[in-house]
Amino acid sequence: MQSSDPATLRPNQDNAAAAINRALEAAQRSRGPKYLLLSGAIFGLVTSGYLVAGQKLPSDEQLVRATGFSLGTVHAAMKALVQDQVVERRHGSGTFIRDPSIDMTDVWHFRFRDGVAGLLPVKARALSCTVETCSDSWTHNFPNASNYIHVLRDIQVNDEFSLASEFYFDENRFGDMIGEPLASFSRVVLRNYIFDRYGIRARLRKQLLDLARVEPQHAVTIGVNPGDTAMRLEILGEDASGETIYFHRVMIPQNPYKLVLSEGG
Repeated sequence: MQSSDPATLRPNQDNAAAAINRALEAAQRSRGPKYLLLSGAIFGLVTSGYLVAGQKLPSDEQLVRATGFSLGTVHAAMKALVQDQVVERRHGSGTFIRDPSIDMTDVWHFRFRDGVAGLLPVKARALSCTVETCSDSWTHNFPNASNYIHVLRDIQVNDEFSLASEFYFDENRFGDMIGEPLASFSRVVLRNYIFDRYGIRARLRKQLLDLARVEPQHAVTIGVNPGDTAMRLEILGEDASGETIYFHRVMIPQNPYKLVLSEGG
């Protein structure tokens, strides 16, 4: 892999290429296909804010020179980023970072309303995807489950505050989610992800809202101290047969907006 000195590069795309190369060098400490290492390095620069919506990426040829990877590897990385809706390819113009905001027409549980602007935009960033054993009271909704796929996400609302969102899925039914790149769970409505990947359409069974103490693993995400009180929204989703698909918990810090729980047509 070639090394690059950012101080000697022209601004914008060349500097971005050097930053991608540095991120890639760190990523290569882990194992995996080269194209996933490259796509992961770029996605990390997006989630860190170094690469922003609307910014043009270096050309594929520039990335080949910066990383030493083949053109085929770069193409495969770009294809993965397009599928994850991180970038978009514009014929004749190049590759650009997509707006990470989720389509509000698809959102059920993160609908905060501003009296002037309407529904506020939200952005989802996956923090982890793990297999866990749980014994909480909600697990009785999964009579045949022993382990769960746990997807933890940071939901940014209007770039003002964050929510801690965690989904639990029955590992027996959705176990192959654990092999997916973490980027697959960012910038998407997970209910849509389940439909696109498994053909299972979710519907709302019930949602409960109360106040609860914030656990340490959520405190940093929502910007409070462990033990502080925050709103806790718990949701159960089911399929057409009534079988539980997921348990979803959202921790919501104090904020100046109204949370829309339901809305007529």
